[in-house]
Amino acid sequence: MIQFSLPVMSKVSLSHMAKTKSTTVKPEPVLPDRIIQLTENAPYAPLVVRHTVDRAAFLPEILSLHTKQELSEIPGLGKASIATIEVWLAEHGRRLRMPGESLDAVICHFGARRRHNKLGARLRSDLVDHRP
Repeated sequence: MIQFSLPVMSKVSLSHMAKTKSTTVKPEPVLPDRIIQLTENAPYAPLVVRHTVDRAAFLPEILSLHTKQELSEIPGLGKASIATIEVWLAEHGRRLRMPGESLDAVICHFGARRRHNKLGARLRSDLVDHRP
């Protein structure tokens, strides 16, 4: 009879394997088009911008009105997409609304936007903070 020996894995290699399986979301300067298309008509989008064509420019505000649960109810958005949204929002000085937090409280933190210089004609997503 031939005997085979299996390699013994140490705790270090097992913990490394666990870390490689975790979802790591790298920061992206823009959201993937698929996520933008799915969220431009999110439930609270009309509270921020009336016309659909203008919503992409105000996506940080639109997304920040939603909770994780509300975003997960949008067909096509899963845990990985929501994690990507959270990272992107953090880069834009925003976060998702917490369960139980009122819409009014989030909207009150919206500020005026500044425009880019002539080289960047898009609206900035950086908000002007007028608090002392």
